[in-house]
Amino acid sequence: MDNKNGHGKNSHQPDNNKTTLIRKLRLSATITTILGLISVIAMILLYLALADIAHTGEDLSLEWHIAGVCMIILGALIISTFITLSLLFKTYSYNNN
Repeated sequence: MDNKNGHGKNSHQPDNNKTTLIRKLRLSATITTILGLISVIAMILLYLALADIAHTGEDLSLEWHIAGVCMIILGALIISTFITLSLLFKTYSYNNN
């Protein structure tokens, strides 16, 4: 059997690659959306923590921990966004070929 005309044992390979790529894109987009929603809450908490730090209270260790956790969440959102964009570009280039 010939693989050039779609017959043979590997004729479903491109469909599997496309399906896997779309699954990865959907998962990545879902994770990015969830991180985006969590980041909104993190930014509000970061604002409140930095406002307390600016007013120079007595013990600011909790505020600094909140600021650190919020920065980690925002960093995860940025990384997740770049991963989602790279998968989106791969899907787009795969569909154009």
